[in-house]
Order: sequence, then structure tokens, then C-alpha cells
Amino acid sequence: MKNVVRFSVLCAATIGTSSAFPWVKLVKDPFPSNVLESRQIENPPPDENVWSDDPLETPHWDNKTFTLYTRQLIQGAYQHTPYVANGYFGQRFGAEGHGFQQDKNTTDPNGPIQPVNGWPLDNLRVTFGTVSGFWDSQPNTSRTNFPELAAKGGESAISGLPNWASMYLITPQGDTYGPGTPNSTISNFMQSMSLRNGVVTTSVTWNPPGNCQYNLTYTIMASRFRPNVGYLQLDVVTNHDVQVSFLDLIDGRGALRTWPAGTGMEEGAENIIWSGVHPEGLPDITAYVYSTVKFSGDASGRMSGSSIPWVPQNISTVSQIFKANLQAGKPFSVYKTVGIASSEAFPDDPDQVARTAALAGSAAGYEQLLREHDDEWEDLWEDGTILAEYDEELQISLQATLFHLLCAVRTGKGPKRLGSDASISVGGLTSDSYAGFIFWDADLWMYPGLSALWPDYALSIVNYRSRLLEQSERNAREYGYSEDTAVYSWTSGRFGNCTGTGPCVDYQYHLNTDIAFAAWEYYLNTGDMEFLQKEGWPIIRKVTNFFAEYVKLINGTYHTSNLTDPDEYANHVDDGAFTNASIKKLFSVALGLAKLVGYSAPSKWESIAERMFIPYDAEAGIIPEFTGMNGSVTIKQVDVALISYPLGFKFNDTQARNDLFFYAKAQSPDGPAMTWSVYSVVSAELIDTGCQSWTHALQGSQTYIRAPWYSFSEQVNDDFYTNGGTNPAFPFLTGHGGYLQVWTHGYTGFRPMADTFYLEPSLPPHLSGGILYKTMKWQGASFEVYIGQEKTTIKRVVSRNSKLEYKGPVPVTIGKKNPKAGKYHLLLNQEITVPTRLPHKNPPFQPDNLAQCVPVTSNVTWAASHFPLAAVDGSNATTWQPITGDPSSITIDLSASFPPPPENASIASDHRRVREVIFTWGAAVPHSWVLEISNDTDTWERIWGQENVEINIPYDAKRYIEPRLEDGNSTTVTFDREYEGRFVKLTIAGNQASPTTKLGATVAEVALIGS
Repeated sequence: MKNVVRFSVLCAATIGTSSAFPWVKLVKDPFPSNVLESRQIENPPPDENVWSDDPLETPHWDNKTFTLYTRQLIQGAYQHTPYVANGYFGQRFGAEGHGFQQDKNTTDPNGPIQPVNGWPLDNLRVTFGTVSGFWDSQPNTSRTNFPELAAKGGESAISGLPNWASMYLITPQGDTYGPGTPNSTISNFMQSMSLRNGVVTTSVTWNPPGNCQYNLTYTIMASRFRPNVGYLQLDVVTNHDVQVSFLDLIDGRGALRTWPAGTGMEEGAENIIWSGVHPEGLPDITAYVYSTVKFSGDASGRMSGSSIPWVPQNISTVSQIFKANLQAGKPFSVYKTVGIASSEAFPDDPDQVARTAALAGSAAGYEQLLREHDDEWEDLWEDGTILAEYDEELQISLQATLFHLLCAVRTGKGPKRLGSDASISVGGLTSDSYAGFIFWDADLWMYPGLSALWPDYALSIVNYRSRLLEQSERNAREYGYSEDTAVYSWTSGRFGNCTGTGPCVDYQYHLNTDIAFAAWEYYLNTGDMEFLQKEGWPIIRKVTNFFAEYVKLINGTYHTSNLTDPDEYANHVDDGAFTNASIKKLFSVALGLAKLVGYSAPSKWESIAERMFIPYDAEAGIIPEFTGMNGSVTIKQVDVALISYPLGFKFNDTQARNDLFFYAKAQSPDGPAMTWSVYSVVSAELIDTGCQSWTHALQGSQTYIRAPWYSFSEQVNDDFYTNGGTNPAFPFLTGHGGYLQVWTHGYTGFRPMADTFYLEPSLPPHLSGGILYKTMKWQGASFEVYIGQEKTTIKRVVSRNSKLEYKGPVPVTIGKKNPKAGKYHLLLNQEITVPTRLPHKNPPFQPDNLAQCVPVTSNVTWAASHFPLAAVDGSNATTWQPITGDPSSITIDLSASFPPPPENASIASDHRRVREVIFTWGAAVPHSWVLEISNDTDTWERIWGQENVEINIPYDAKRYIEPRLEDGNSTTVTFDREYEGRFVKLTIAGNQASPTTKLGATVAEVALIGS
């Protein structure tokens, strides 16, 4: 595996030229404590003390089976725990390969301060599992957004199931293998997770006290075909004859926030045990876990394991133990099949459904279960996937994103409550991060990418909001709004009522437009008129009516007040730009849909659509984030850029580009994972030169993905003590959702439209082999789309659901920036080919700049999100910043600069001549710089250098406060002659902005001006 990825807390290393996706080495992560502080509402300090050269073992990738492998066992760390999930239920288990795990403070494993999962529950981090929609009813959570609303009560956090993924081997000496087993007794560790079918396999050699060695292999699966069935198999080979015990455990420690509904151990050859739980506060709702066990050989002495001292005494725990005589060298297998069902999906008899599922799965056996399971997953992959197999690291990131999202959702057209209307929480079915709440994360971040590939699965997100519509109407009544209005709560679980964590007013009103637009876009993407009339339009109409009463007419325009936009560093502001722009668009959309469904819209709707106030700073040429915003703003997460995408609103292209540049600079590098992906999508649409979109794509992925399973973390830095006091959500499916949109909406240019399948394809040079989409969907039609470095091919293929196949030729529109822009029509198996827009081949921002978007490497690690590529991507909104003020270098390979020299030029084809350099430094100017040139990187010739670099735009408090677009400090040197070579090396030292910091200077752009 080339340019291997090493993930843990932060990213830092060299961008290689052999890979489009330059994965990097990361530090071994320290563990946060459970020190309780408020939710992150201010910018964290710089991460200066978290870098390390300690290596982490590289995950390996099988490109044929799409399987990740790791040989490194990291115990007690949530980033390293595998999981299984099928969209209805999920289970995370210990990195050892099975069992319940609680994360440990590695400094003091038995001390009082242990890692927690953060706001709002602050409970210990454990291997969690649940069943779809299993939210509880509890008075309050440990923390809230609005403490004054805590008295209302009515919170609804996700409840856990007893952990079923456990099967313990017990030696004659009483030792067991599982979470917490001494690492010194474990060797030959190998663990794999298939990103194609989700099967997790763990193999180890275990040498406990005594003279017997045990080779153990655990295989765990959550059946995609049989949504109620889970499976665990333990294969054992020993080097001596030995009598051991096997403990089948349903571990109640995982049943967080539940009340017991009984446990049992049935008589009979099926070897059945079971546990039932109610979500806390809801005795009428029950979920059951049944386990049945078989063996490949004789096992006897079945009895309860409750008398074993280390078996949990939790009231929802149940276990059974068997004895077996193992023969040296002869494999012995334990087959555990579980059935899981909740009364919500199976109201008649969930107990019997779970029991029957376990027995039927056991009778089918592993081979049949696996075959069915594989076929179900293959149907999904044949219906939708994104391929870049020429680059392993890129392919892993794409496949992992698709896989982790699909594990958390089932089709919205399936049986009610079998995941069909449960949406997707931040952490999916195997995490209680953010209490398992549903946020805007589902509607704005996860929905769009899923909808482009699997619209039926995205429908689950809209169905959830439709299910909560009646409660949202009651919410509006509670705050004095009229009939036929609705307002959704910021967080929601089972109920959707207004709570301390989920206020309905005076907070992030944009949630309501996000929800309405998801419903609208489902209609655009499917053409499903029945859905629009029954589900979508009621949401859109009632939310629109709510905003018609919320906005206030002041001096001829409509305004908003006392709200929070997506940037949560700015609370309780007026005229939040994204909220206002969303409201404006909502009324335009609602007016159009009203005509479609035959609804007589109030006249006020048209007035608001035309006269909704959108703040604009004419001097700076930007949309301010809110009234009174000053130029010193640092934003937590993307906000104003969302107006360009996904809203699609702009006064003009100049304003939209200015917003992109200004807010990308203002973005906190420590913000949550989904943020940079929107900057990437907006850059792909708006920027006509350079490769800024690719820098943002890297910022939105590399710094957040964690080994070994390529799951996103919420934060750049997972360490509570150095990241501003945040215990990050993990896995962070919101990050995956944002990253997916880079590919479904960024480089395709796809936008949902009512009357055409719309694309405007583009690529940066780093994606040398292009991207293949199989298949994108629009109103029943399916398309294979290949975007290459020269051309894009769009082929209409047969839809897997032929009942919904688009009748007749499908209208396809290519956007206006393409030389072959216009509308086409495709019948089945027809294709069109158009040029791919390649901004990096357009004239650079600095005329005759040879360095724009060429390969670049560095000899040092860099600050999070500040990649070397940023110094040559053609944008001053991105910067390279080494992590040290010591001399640090980037090497720029000019052989790839465009256009190449003419064939008759008196210069080698991979050489270039340089006559001038222009540096744009960014916020932190170096003390010194040196520029050198080489033909081979072995021998360097000095071109120029400078000590005591001049600051030509010194700090001015007044200018700092005023919003303005500035390129920043710069240095221009015209050389006394031309210099010829292939490689140019820039070395910088010092940091004039912060002399005491450990971080180096910033380099926004290096322009090497050629002849």
C-alpha cells in the first residue's frame, strides 16, 4: 500500500505525488478525561503540543474485496473498535474482537477520571449498540443548550441494547480472552472489516498462564438480508488437549438508559438465553435479544454463568456456560446466532420475532447467512457506488464513507419502524454520541449524497420528519403561532418536543428550512407526486406558514432576530445570513409547489419571497454572517458559504466568490468535520482557475479520518485537554455525509432539478484516473457517469427498479461553464460525451505562474488542515503552515506546470525557466526565506533569499475589525536573471505574528513567474 494512511488524532506528513489522496502518519492519541465543561462555544487554542513521530501500524487494503486489515491491537480506545450494523440494529465491540469495552484513561486506568462521550450525556465511552428508533423518555440530560428550558423535561436520548457480540473462552486456570486481556499474552493479531459486506474477523494467538496456546478467530456479522439476525462464530485451535469453558454472554452493561424487561435461560437443545429491555421511562416499548448456540463438537454441562465472579451482575445480563474438550491441532467452533426485535417495528410479538429469527438463522447456518447477506449488500453496491480504484487511499475513503452511512440506514420504503422512518443520528446505530439525537446533520449533511445514489434510503430521513410533524405543530402552538404552522426542535429523538437540548425558538431556526428543502429535493430527485402531496407538501406548507409569522417587516424588508446561524460561535444574533437566505428561498419554493398541488398561497408569501432582507456589505463585497459582524470573526463551522451551496443563492458571482475567500480564511481549523467539504463544493462551482476545491476536500477528510476503519471523528484533535474541551462524537457520520457531497455534488456539479438531470463536471489534476459513478439517480432514471481528465461520459443504464424506470428520453442538462453546455436527451443505453472542466488548465490568477497546482512535497509535518498543496493551489484563502518555526521546506515540481514548453523550445521538457517570485504570506509572515532550484533534488542552486521579511500590511486594530477582503502581506522579487530547472525549494523560518508559538509561518501562495 503506497503513501499509507496513519490516523489517530491529527494529520501531519508529506503530500506524495504518487497518490491523489496523500494519506499521512498520525500520532498515537492521548485520552480525554471526563472533566465536564460547557459545550464548545468558542474557538479552541492552537494545537501546539499534540504532534509526535510515534508511528502507528498501517491498515492494509484488499482492493478486490474492499477489506481493511490491521495488525495492531490498540486496547481501550474508541477509535479502534470495530462494529457491525445493518440499518436496523448495530453493535460495537472491543478491539480484541468481541465483548463489551469501556474506554480507559491510559495514564490511570483504574482512576476516577475516565473518558466520556461528551455533551449532553457525559456518560462513559463504551461499545454501544442499539436498534432503530430506540429512544427513551427522561426528564433531562447532564447538559443542555438552554438551561432555562430544563424544567420542561421531556428529553429523549437513545437507549442501548445488551451487548450480544460476546463469546468468552475460559481456560482451566480461569483466564479469559476479551477486552482487557493483557496485551503481553496476545500475538499474531489480525483484524479485518469488509467495507463491502461489513463482516468483522479477528484472529489472535493467545498465550495465557499455563502451557496451552490458543489460536482464536472471531467472525461477527449483522445480516443485511435478515434484519433481525446477528451472528458470531468463534473458531479455536490449541496446541494441547485441554478442557475449556465457553461463556455465551448477553451483557447488560450495554443497555444504557433502559429498564429491565426480564431475562431467561430456556431448557432444550437450542441453548437459548434472552434479555429484554424497555427504553427508560417507556415500559410499553420493549426490545429483545435472543441468543442460541451450537458447537462443531461435543459440549456439555450447560449452566448459568451468573456465579462466575467477573460476569457482570447487571440486571439485564444473562449468560450460559458450556464445557468442551479440545484436541490439539483440531479446530473447534462455536456458532452463536442472535435475534433482535423491538415492539415498534414488530408490535404484535417482538419477543417471538426475536426468538424465531435466532432459531431460523441458526438453522440456516453461516454459509447461507453469509450468501444472503452478501447478495443484499451487492444489490446496494450495484445500485450505487463511487470508484477510483487507481488510487487505493482515495478508494478507501470513498468506500468507507458509503459503507458507514449505509450501515446506519434502511430503505424508507420498507416496513414501518424497521429503520424506514428513523433518520440517521450523528453516530449511527453503534454510538450514543450526542445522545443519539437527530440534528440538521441528517437533513443537510447526510441526505443529499445518499439521495443522489440511493434516494429510497435517503427517504428515511424525510419520513422521520414527517412522523414528527404533528408534534412540530404542537410546538408552534406552544409559542403562540397560528394553526397550520410547525416548528421543529433543534434536537429530537422519539418525540420532537421542545427541550433544554432542543429549543424550538430563539436558536437555529434554519433547521426548519433544512427539513423543508430535504422534502422538496426528494420530490425533485424522484418526481414522486404522491409523496409530495401526502408527506412533503404538509411539511413545507406548515414550516412556511411558521416563518410567515416569525419574520418582521421593518422599513419595507423582512427581518429575523434572536437566532443562531450554523456558526455556533455567534449566538442570539439578528438577521443571520444563512437563515434569511433560506427563508427567502423557502417562500419561492413554496409558491411554486402551491401552484403544483392546487393550494392558494397567502399573498404574504410572495411579499416575503421578494423582500426578505439579505445582509450585504458593499464595501467588502461580502454577505456578513449576521448584523454587526466584524472582520475579526472566527467561525466554528461553515455558514455563509452554505448560501452558495446548497441554497444556490447569490447576488452575483463576485459576491459568491468573495464569500468563499473571506469565510474560508475565517474558518477555525479546529471546526467539525463536515465544514471544509462545503468549501470544496462551492470552489468546484465558482472558481475558474487553480485547485482550491481539492485543498478543501483534503481539509474535510484527511484531518478527521481515523484508522483502522476510516471512520470520521468530529474534531481534528480528539484530545480533550488540547482541543478546547471537547469530547468528539465518534463515529461522526455528519463528516462522512459532507465528504460524500464533495463527490456527488462537487465534482459532478449535480443539482436536483424538477425538469432535468443537471451536471457540470470538473476535476482537479490530482484525480489523474478520474471518478466513476455507478449509478446516479434522477426521477427513476439511472446513469453511469465517468468524469475524466479530458472528457466526461454520461450513460443512461437500466434502473434496478424497473417499475420506476423513466419513460421516454431523459432530459440531461450540462451547465453553462462547459463548452458543450445545453440540454440533451438520453434513451436507455445511450450516452453523451462532453469536455471536463479543468480549472487548473485555465490561466492562473497570477499571470505566467508556473507553480499553480503542480505536485508539492514537504520535509516537515504541518499544522492541521494547512497542507503544502495550499501554497500552490491558486487561492489565498488556504495556507501551508509547518508545525515548527525551525527551517521548513516545500519542494515544487515544475515538470507538470501547464502549458508545457513548445516542442521547439531550447529547454528540457520537464524543465521550466523562472524569472520572478511572488509570495503571499497569510497571517503569519516568516522571519526569513530562501529559494533554490534543482534538476534532480540532489544538487541545489540558490536563487534568492531574504532576512527580516518586511511586513507591508502591519496590524491595524481598526482595519482588523472592519470586514474586508485582503490578499495579506506579500513579497515580490524579480531575479537578476532567469533560472532553469525542474524543482524549486522554498525554505522558511520563524513566525513574526507569534514569536513564542511553536508553529511556523503561513504561506498562502507561491507564484513562480516564468518566461
